[in-house]
Amino acid sequence: MNSDMNRKTILDSLKTYAKRPRFRMKSRLRVPARGKRDLGALFESFSQAIVAAGGTAIMAENKEDALKRLKAILEELGIKTVVMSKDRWTRYLGLKSLVKASGIEILELKKDREQYKDACFTAHAGITGADYALADTGTIVITHSENNARLLSLAPETHIALVRKDRLFPDIDTMVVDIMKEGETMPSAISLITGPSLTADIALQPTYGMHGPKRVYVVFV
Repeated sequence: MNSDMNRKTILDSLKTYAKRPRFRMKSRLRVPARGKRDLGALFESFSQAIVAAGGTAIMAENKEDALKRLKAILEELGIKTVVMSKDRWTRYLGLKSLVKASGIEILELKKDREQYKDACFTAHAGITGADYALADTGTIVITHSENNARLLSLAPETHIALVRKDRLFPDIDTMVVDIMKEGETMPSAISLITGPSLTADIALQPTYGMHGPKRVYVVFV
């Protein structure tokens, strides 16, 4: 299979997955038509969808406001230990300094696989960047790499994701168009996350956090 065919297969799979109904989720919300970018309306749609899924969305005014809101989240939850990605967003915001100034321990992500896993499953929160957000489903899209590994968003009880405001799209289709425009090589691992982990028992009683984070916060900067 050549690279173009492989790329199309991955993108088609992403679109199919994102449109699958989530357990007891409301129908997909209406969002602004393509080509009309209304950040306020997009965020309102995203916020409603992620709240319905058990998560929280926050729109920060700027870098300073984002740091203030992140600090408030960490304090409110009583977070004592975190793991964080080394992507451009965490570096740009200076999260390492913020976390340390708050008296929170940053668990070192060592190259040894078992030690790495221990840190991720021990930490109270994982802080990562996210590449895209989808307004109609309240979904964040994370392309994983060595600096933003998948386990950081899955293992800790709380996941805090940081997303650029201009990466909030109406739906999966417009996101795919953007990826195609950029002409970037598709990463080997992509996660689509809609709120906390959710599962159900035989009586269809929903339970959060059984196979992933119990709490998900998405902060737009």
